[in-house]
Amino acid sequence: RRVLFRSYCLRLRSRGFKMITTTYPCMIHSLGNCEVVDFMGIREGLWHHPPIRNYYITRNNLLITRRYLKKQTKWVLRNLAAVGYRLLATILFEENKTDNIRYIGLGIYHALISKSGKLQEETAWQSNKNP
Repeated sequence: RRVLFRSYCLRLRSRGFKMITTTYPCMIHSLGNCEVVDFMGIREGLWHHPPIRNYYITRNNLLITRRYLKKQTKWVLRNLAAVGYRLLATILFEENKTDNIRYIGLGIYHALISKSGKLQEETAWQSNKNP
């Protein structure tokens, strides 16, 4: 849903509209478990998600990034940095590193080949744990 909202905002911006943000949201929902981590003296909030959610976050972010590559270059660069940050944070701080890295990698691959829709579990890399 977050990506759908982001896509909607990008479409509006590409048509000349301005975005307004608020610190008082009307809709409140869970983003996952947040942990504050210290990395090289920088304290940062890290959201822990199940591997399958990391797949969709990564793939959908990259699919939208491709769509707006030429129209919203500044946003695209920030978004690519965020995807890289998510991968690095997973490598450094996630407990379930292997599955999360696999699903993030699969999300990157599927974005590169423009695959969208529901992930077919039989095509995903599986460990002994179900996502």
